Amino acid sequence: MGQGTVPEGAVAVAIEPLPPAPALDAGAGALLAECTPERTAAAGRTLLAKLRADPETALYGLVFEETVLLVYALRRVPMSLELTHVAVAPPLRKQGLGRACLHDALARAGAKPLVAETDDVGLAFFKACGFKLFAKRQAVDGSVRYRLGAHAPRRSGE
Repeated sequence: MGQGTVPEGAVAVAIEPLPPAPALDAGAGALLAECTPERTAAAGRTLLAKLRADPETALYGLVFEETVLLVYALRRVPMSLELTHVAVAPPLRKQGLGRACLHDALARAGAKPLVAETDDVGLAFFKACGFKLFAKRQAVDGSVRYRLGAHAPRRSGE
């Protein structure tokens, strides 16, 4: 099978805006629980409600058969987009979905830079995906936080 060839019987899926719907919100909230200090379902639901209430934030997800497999949030900030949260279903981690999420976010950013903040655990992932470190700070709890950024690749002729 050549590069770019879709295997016979494969189902095409795409990361799309995640509409508010009870079944999807339950799955998205469960995934977002991993993005909270408490790591509880209640904290995930609270975070999801906060993200949905922010008019500057858009939620995107990969949904297959009514199951949310990944969710991420993009927030419009002056002159850029900020990737505020990324969550992938645990059984599907380390299979390229996080990278696909970042590529999707970069495409949505267009000519604007895409920025993200992470801890020591996520730093290598973002760097491996082409993000460049531009700031480092110590958080109130003593942990180190890193700010990284990337631009979508320019098309030839631009």
